[in-house]
Amino acid sequence: MLKRVIFFIAVIFHMVIVGAGSYDMNLKWSYEVTESIDSLYIEDIDNDGFLEIVIFARNDVRPDKIYVLDGSGLLMWDYELDGIQSVCVSDVNHDLFKEVVLSHGGFREGVERGGIDIIDKDGKLSIQFPAAGLKSGILLRNIKAADLDKNGYEEIIGNTLDTVNVLKDSYDDFSMRIPVGKKIEDISLQDLNGDGYMDVIANCLYDIYDISIKGSIRWNYTVDEGINTLIITEMYPWGNYEVVLASKNDTIYILDDSGDLRIRDKVNKEIISVITADFDEDGLDELVLGTNDSIYFLDIASNISYECKTDGSIKTVLATTLEKKSELKIFASDGERIYEIAGNGSLLKRYELNHSINRIYLKDLDNDGVKELITSSDNVVSVYGFEIEEKEADNKLAKRYYDRAYLYLSMGYLENASFYAEKALAIYSKLNDSENVHRCRELLQRIENEIRKEGQATTTTTTSTSTTTTTTSTHITIETQPSVSGGYGTIIVAVVIILALIGTFLVLRRGKKERVIDYREIVNLSIKDAKSRIMKIKNPDYDKIIELERAGKNRKSFISWVERQKRGRKK
Repeated sequence: MLKRVIFFIAVIFHMVIVGAGSYDMNLKWSYEVTESIDSLYIEDIDNDGFLEIVIFARNDVRPDKIYVLDGSGLLMWDYELDGIQSVCVSDVNHDLFKEVVLSHGGFREGVERGGIDIIDKDGKLSIQFPAAGLKSGILLRNIKAADLDKNGYEEIIGNTLDTVNVLKDSYDDFSMRIPVGKKIEDISLQDLNGDGYMDVIANCLYDIYDISIKGSIRWNYTVDEGINTLIITEMYPWGNYEVVLASKNDTIYILDDSGDLRIRDKVNKEIISVITADFDEDGLDELVLGTNDSIYFLDIASNISYECKTDGSIKTVLATTLEKKSELKIFASDGERIYEIAGNGSLLKRYELNHSINRIYLKDLDNDGVKELITSSDNVVSVYGFEIEEKEADNKLAKRYYDRAYLYLSMGYLENASFYAEKALAIYSKLNDSENVHRCRELLQRIENEIRKEGQATTTTTTSTSTTTTTTSTHITIETQPSVSGGYGTIIVAVVIILALIGTFLVLRRGKKERVIDYREIVNLSIKDAKSRIMKIKNPDYDKIIELERAGKNRKSFISWVERQKRGRKK
């Protein structure tokens, strides 16, 4: 077993919120259902650039129900269906809108029968298998959707008791049935070996099976003590992906994409959940384990582990940033509390929400750049917003100003650079941040030096015979000597004046260049506001907008709109 140094960071139990974190959290809205919540799916169903929340709620007496809420908690539509077994959300026909796929059915006269309903973005039934509401002899569980054969349409993959089944993308028959001979607990999809096609990974009680697109079992691996949880991730440079298993006797197994065991390590903790994240930015992920009494960090590459003690068993653990470019943190829940933990294992805050917590999610529902915390309890979905404390907000604003000043300096827009550097300096001075005050002053000195160089470069002295013309960015001086004779003198003076005016025009035009368009700011707006801003620009750089959008939010409907505008301009 690996030797490691153990650091214990105790939780302060008597405080509702502890630590020196950067955020306060407040309830924004909640939505109560009459049924029991099974699971949530948070996706942009209607391709409007905003996420929706899909709730799968079970009912023992009445039909089960699907609720779809917008980001503000308003019901968009619901759908009732008897015996829902499994749900997935995916764009099955690749039309840019996502569908809700439902596997449903049960035992009838001692025979298991099932079907598939595919619901469109407006809550209408669009596809049904078998047709006309009949039931097949196959009831799928743990359904997923993926384009296995790369033809632009997605197959539905699910399992029965011991068999993986693939419903064709025509949704009229099954294309594959692959028995593994063991009870299947769940399935996952991933291109393990990098051949461009998804593998189906079947997770059984004691075994996992890697199944290829051709329906053959590539490999399997057995864990004698049983498998508690499984994730597929990229941790090491052995190949494409690793399969990380947590066994029922608290041992971590890491397999490569060929199913070969690379690491086996007993951690002496009851492991409930597993995620990976690169907190120390060394290019190799660390394991983060939710255990019966802590969040346990395991850096196998460095032989180091440390933990943050919790009040109870961890049900959910996430690694995420609350904002772009902010620090990577852990958010975890033990069913009653939520813990905000730094990457070094120190507890930043502990939140008491006064209701039970089954699962937590972190998503930016309102596109303001800060993620919301979404919790599900037995029958309530709650959404909490994070408010950045004032000092932290000032720091972020000053950094944004400094970065913008630096960008403008590199682009040669010196007045803009000076403007934003001064704004950053003012905020850092207010915060008594001497180090960043010094950085701002150094930047301002660089900007001043560039302005001086530019002023010297744009000063041109032209001497023609006895006429000297001096052009600067602020005035024009023309000196003539009376000894120029005849009509040529008039012509020369006229040419000099014209050249001077042209020089002045170019300098003034260059001065106007400072009014640049910040396309990054535009693509960070909502789709509606971004469109409005773009329509006001005389000659938008559509290619730049598309490039920035694809690198950021990648909203397909917005990109399509920009491309249509671009084509319209060419016409």
